[in-house]
Amino acid sequence: MKKKVLVVDIGGTHVKLMISRSETRKFDSGMKFSPKQLASEIKQHTRGWKYDSISIGFPSVVKNGRIKKDPKHLATGWIDWNFSKSLGKPTRVLNDAAMQALGSYHGGRMLFLGLGTGLGSTLVWKKNLLPLELGDLPYEGGIIEDVLGKAGLDRLGKRVMLVLGDEQDLALRELHMRREKRRRRREGKSHHTHDLPCDDLAFREAYELGVECFVEFHVGDDGFR
Repeated sequence: MKKKVLVVDIGGTHVKLMISRSETRKFDSGMKFSPKQLASEIKQHTRGWKYDSISIGFPSVVKNGRIKKDPKHLATGWIDWNFSKSLGKPTRVLNDAAMQALGSYHGGRMLFLGLGTGLGSTLVWKKNLLPLELGDLPYEGGIIEDVLGKAGLDRLGKRVMLVLGDEQDLALRELHMRREKRRRRREGKSHHTHDLPCDDLAFREAYELGVECFVEFHVGDDGFR
């Protein structure tokens, strides 16, 4: 019989729980949220659910299944915390952006950016999963997470963030059209721009046409959707 896994996505504002696509729950986190609180809240919010093990996505540095740095948006005390002991189930921990990227991966090389309370980032390629912590890169006197995370949304407003999203979409569409033109030239077909497909599948089509590295955005509850 297939084992059931409880998936826990820990964010700076919410913690999301899932044991199937149709069975999800969530509760609040925040700057005072501790590992003891997490264990208590998970037990409370999973009443009635049956699961064999737990997979946790955590918003900080994780090495060999252990947290090695306290997160910026939660309380302290997470380093080397034993989740298997506190939750009473076999538990695996990995970086939250890495977990989300792995679930979105379909091949090739992918740069995953998760926009939420902060900025999660992971590079994925054949049998490799590399969390990048790009949110800590310096930008305009601060770090880039200050612009692309919740603080940036609160300061700049949804309209500016949506424009940033639109610019990314336009860039992907342009990339897709260029790749399609080259392919059609090689096949001796017409390459008029009005003949080229360009729709919401730009990510997938661009990848299928041989893009060496494409970007996928994941927008969390605190992002600009």
